Amino acid sequence: MKPMNKVVHLVRWLLPPTASFIRNQIVYHEQFEPSVVYAQKKDGPFFQEIAGRFETCYPLRSSWERLLYEKARKLAPRAKQEVVRFIRRQQPDILHVHYGVDCLVYADVLRELRLPSCVSFYGYDCTSFPNRFYGYGKTLLQKQVFHNPGVQAVLAMSDDMKQDLLGLGCPEEKIIVHYYGTETAPFTMQRSFPDKTKVDMLIISSLQERKGHGFIIDALAALPAYVRDKVHLHIVGDGYLRSTVEEKIRQSGLKNITMHGAVQYGSKQHLEYFKMADIFIHPSVTHTDGEKEGIPGAVIEAMAAGLPVISTYHAGIPHVMEDGRTGLLVKEYDVKALSVAMEKLILQRELRKSLGTAAQEEAVNRLDLVEKERELEEIYELLLGRRTELSSATAASTTTWA
Repeated sequence: MKPMNKVVHLVRWLLPPTASFIRNQIVYHEQFEPSVVYAQKKDGPFFQEIAGRFETCYPLRSSWERLLYEKARKLAPRAKQEVVRFIRRQQPDILHVHYGVDCLVYADVLRELRLPSCVSFYGYDCTSFPNRFYGYGKTLLQKQVFHNPGVQAVLAMSDDMKQDLLGLGCPEEKIIVHYYGTETAPFTMQRSFPDKTKVDMLIISSLQERKGHGFIIDALAALPAYVRDKVHLHIVGDGYLRSTVEEKIRQSGLKNITMHGAVQYGSKQHLEYFKMADIFIHPSVTHTDGEKEGIPGAVIEAMAAGLPVISTYHAGIPHVMEDGRTGLLVKEYDVKALSVAMEKLILQRELRKSLGTAAQEEAVNRLDLVEKERELEEIYELLLGRRTELSSATAASTTTWA
């Protein structure tokens, strides 16, 4: 007799180190037993954990199939049927595709199976991707995702993302606003907010344009010298912009910046960075090609750690932070405003304490993964027709599907 609740997660990569948010949605299920389909292997802790715990399907057996996938992001007929057979063997109640772009790979699978399915969007897939191929990216999303009869619901992380999806032609009745939550327990710690002569400011993120590293450096350089002497910026992460960031630091002449390289998610060193810091900064910006973030997990992790956070009015960030209560928000690329926000937190210990304390309470009580995973499973039940409405707690934080 098949289990009452099963879900198959479909991804392209299993699983980049920056995709902890997908890993968390898979491993934190309570009422649904997961299995996973993937088309690219990214060896590392996430792959080892998921492949070791759950049934998985990797359908690309021949060099030709891998080449077709690499060049066209398409499954060859044999590979597609292997995915279909795997899913049928699992006898799932529901399918969950991660990233709208990844749904292009599995669109024909969803059409054939016609199982209850949802697709989560996360950022670039509904901001910069639609502009690719001279705008054909938008057409692909419309045909293969939004109007795919195998897709019942499209999950947006925030109201801002919902508006992006509506602008791309996604039917409003298919959109559910659901923030997937962040694993707060490992990052929750007591904080004393010491009165220090030099405070440590931290950013943990991949080195990409939308993370705002150049914005931070410009704002740091704009600080009065006596304030700048009271802070040290720690940049943790790696990525394609590493040499660009290093060159910008060199040109700025700033000596109070240290680049630490990448850190493994959830590791002892990861937690040590949060313990060491006094201020967390993550001023996300819209990329020159229109790409936006969703809700950066590092922001919620820092809030859970009790750090005062400086960020921007960008994408879903105002959905989880309130300016002046749980953090400080400034407009994108407003160097003066970012510099002023830095100065406030560098000089005012009590402000650091009040914002950090409120942020921790907000993260633990409203943004935690465990509660959000329960909300996700309620959404599954809604799509399955097993409930006619969401619980009051879920409905309060979710724009529901009609």
